[in-house]
Amino acid sequence: MYLLPHNINTAFEALFGEDPNKKAEEEEAFASRWRGIDEARFWQALAEGRGADKLLAIFVIGHSGNPAAIAPFLSSPNQKERWASALCLGEINDTYAYPYLETMLIEGLSLDPATWPRTREAHWEMQWYDNNRIVALQLLEPWDAPSLISTMRQAYQRMWDLEQVGHPHLSGYAYQDALMHALGQRGAFGSLTGLNLPLPHLKIAMMQLALGSLRPRTPADAFQALIGDERLQKEVARVLEQRFGLSKEEREDCILNCYEYSIVREAPEQEDEQDAAEDEEEEEELDIFEMEEELGESIVPVLLGQYQGHTAQVKSVSWSPDGTHLASGSDDASVRVWEWTTGKTVTTFSTHTASVNVVAWSPAGRFIASGGSDNMVYVWDALTGEQITAYAGHSAWISAGLAWSPDGKHLASGSWDNSVQIWEAFSGKTLLTYHGHKGIVCSVAWSPDGTCIASGGGYPECLIHIWDAVTGKNLLTYRDHIRDIKKERPLWHIIDRDAEEWARGASSVHSLSWSPDGTYLASAGLRLVMRVWKAATGENVVASDRTCGPLAWSPDGQSLLLDHWGRELEVWQAMTNRRVASYSPLGRAGAEALGWSPNGKY
Repeated sequence: MYLLPHNINTAFEALFGEDPNKKAEEEEAFASRWRGIDEARFWQALAEGRGADKLLAIFVIGHSGNPAAIAPFLSSPNQKERWASALCLGEINDTYAYPYLETMLIEGLSLDPATWPRTREAHWEMQWYDNNRIVALQLLEPWDAPSLISTMRQAYQRMWDLEQVGHPHLSGYAYQDALMHALGQRGAFGSLTGLNLPLPHLKIAMMQLALGSLRPRTPADAFQALIGDERLQKEVARVLEQRFGLSKEEREDCILNCYEYSIVREAPEQEDEQDAAEDEEEEEELDIFEMEEELGESIVPVLLGQYQGHTAQVKSVSWSPDGTHLASGSDDASVRVWEWTTGKTVTTFSTHTASVNVVAWSPAGRFIASGGSDNMVYVWDALTGEQITAYAGHSAWISAGLAWSPDGKHLASGSWDNSVQIWEAFSGKTLLTYHGHKGIVCSVAWSPDGTCIASGGGYPECLIHIWDAVTGKNLLTYRDHIRDIKKERPLWHIIDRDAEEWARGASSVHSLSWSPDGTYLASAGLRLVMRVWKAATGENVVASDRTCGPLAWSPDGQSLLLDHWGRELEVWQAMTNRRVASYSPLGRAGAEALGWSPNGKY
């Protein structure tokens, strides 16, 4: 839906991990609270924010090259704020951060069971600390303080003590391995003295010390480096002999069976249960595919053309009303107009300064509106590329909220500034600002009769508002994206209780589409939520997990085109809830945008 600047994307990954769904929701939640997600909002959050918002701000500002702004947080009473600041400063080799990074190696490793995690959120937080201890180790490589080896040995001893008393580690042995690898880099081969380790643990620790002393790779890749590398194997064997006095048989055993010892170390009694769970998951997945085969005959359409010209992801597409051309907006900050039959680029519009997230063709077919992450909406001539209007009424991104009125005179634009604005398409005059949403606006659709507008809220609001296009009065609010409490929505692909809990939670409204006669409204959201509503009453008539968006009604109003779990495209009969066709382009990784030709054939 949008492209974050590198420093902001890195900040969200640093705090919430790389799960794209979790990341997307946290991004939307931040934008909803601060009415945008550009760097200026993070400076504001640095000064005024709390909790996760302040941590994100530290990471963003730190990754932006502003060490003076985050250095004061090294002395914060909040542990996470200290860590975030130290990590950012460590990345730019700021020596002031090294003592704090060293402290991170042992801080929080408590033997008191009262401090151990009891909830899922607490487990996630513990994993965050464990993962960042490994990062701190890597950043400390240039640090040569006399105390560092002792601190690393203390950290390993504490991790071993915690394991013996049954502390629930989420990161497995990654931190222990990283510690031994780092100690090996510093030649601290006596670090195992006094530790009463089981044999698998001992052999893995010796291997990490040996590999660390040779500095081949990071600990995660250390054993992989041994495969097929006879020279490295001989060097490791030499270290094992000289430093630990291992016999030839013992050396060969360590080197050739390092993977097996890693597996044995990871609680072998759980293997059978895990294997059984995997078998059960595989069987259920087969059942799912069998059920899908019963849903309807799969008709594979013929690919007619592929268009090349954009240099980054394509975020939006729109057919011209006469069906002769296509418009596409991209992360490369351009819009292209194509002859659909030849793939020839007719016009390129390059006035945007950031990602173009949405394009919409005017009903009469002469003009195109485009909105993007530069907070701008432009109206321009589809044939010449000449700019007609520049609308700067929003203070945050236009991600997917842009719709022409049926008479082609007005535009509705929804933004991450929490508003929807209606304005004259050719003068840029604002006529109405709708402030009904309590968070960002992710999608907008104008009703076919022109009387009302549907707008979809992002996380955490997750509401659909239907409101009068002239007065701005809220007419209806659809609430079923908030949470699937009644569990009426089938989840064919979900076989895990935690996954089901996530899938039935509140879901952003990323896509909205009116049926051509205005009777129905279709919506799709991030947590695999697809719903079809009676527009006049808000009655939910179809609830499915077929897609999280995008989706689009066919011109005859009988079917929906949708992205099915990022695996294939489907034509889905809306009222009978049956698949009538599927399409699986080679190499695809989920559709960003979909559209029907006006005649419904393509």
